[in-house]
Amino acid sequence: MRATKVAFLSVALVVSSLAALPAYGFIYPITEVIRDVFNNRKPVSGLLIRMRHEIEVQTGETVSVDETILQESGTTWFRWQLSSAQQGNAPAAIAAKATGNRYTLSSGGELPLVSQTWLRYVSGATAQEFLDTAMREGFIRREQMLQFAPGYKPEGDPKTWDPNSNYLRHPDIYLHQIDSQPSIAIVGTHESDRWRAVFADLRRTGIKRIEWKAGPESVSWTFNRFAPAGNLGRFAREFSLNLNGTNRVQSKVLSVQALGVRDVPKEKRDMQSSLGTAGMSGLESALKFMLRYR
Repeated sequence: MRATKVAFLSVALVVSSLAALPAYGFIYPITEVIRDVFNNRKPVSGLLIRMRHEIEVQTGETVSVDETILQESGTTWFRWQLSSAQQGNAPAAIAAKATGNRYTLSSGGELPLVSQTWLRYVSGATAQEFLDTAMREGFIRREQMLQFAPGYKPEGDPKTWDPNSNYLRHPDIYLHQIDSQPSIAIVGTHESDRWRAVFADLRRTGIKRIEWKAGPESVSWTFNRFAPAGNLGRFAREFSLNLNGTNRVQSKVLSVQALGVRDVPKEKRDMQSSLGTAGMSGLESALKFMLRYR
């Protein structure tokens, strides 16, 4: 049942991960929020995304990497190469395929695919696909999508429905400020040494942040500049990785386009061309750092 704005939910306007100030505001059901975020996204024969990352591998050392992501029939392909300013005489690239929870690299070996939730937001086609992945990884819990108490069935005279008494007030769904803008925080895991949360833009135009903590490491990807890509829905055009309070990766999405069924094989061939093996230490070290957190 869709809530009306008569039913208000007590929420917390969080100014840090640990401190909260009481506030009140209406929060739409989480399924509606995520559905609006993915509004107009849809499966296509091939979805091609090009982006550029400025990766601070260590203090004072930044590597610029161009990435291509191809989503095709449920399979995700990747290609990374140094941006033109850093290629010099070594324009070779590294390609990969996402297989389960692993990146299988063309240069040999595998790396863990840490967060499929990140991938499902950046390049996914449907809200349900994102929700299923976020629940599986602990960023959202299924009970957080319940709007009213189990068994509540408003029937008969509307004066007897009493929706306010049956409206579920989730303490782990609240308002949170990111970059001076309000967002909806959904905390799926909150334990002493583990924290996992998704933050949606309050206007429901995008996922503002994906955040997790495991042991001593605090990781967050913050997304900005939500804009439509033709008729493909809205995508974040900028995002950044913050590790333990320091920004380490700054990314820009250069293009988002749909491919026709005849264009996909050619793009896959292009992504597999001019691949390197040895002598790729600069690119490989930057990739291994970034992929540890996505």
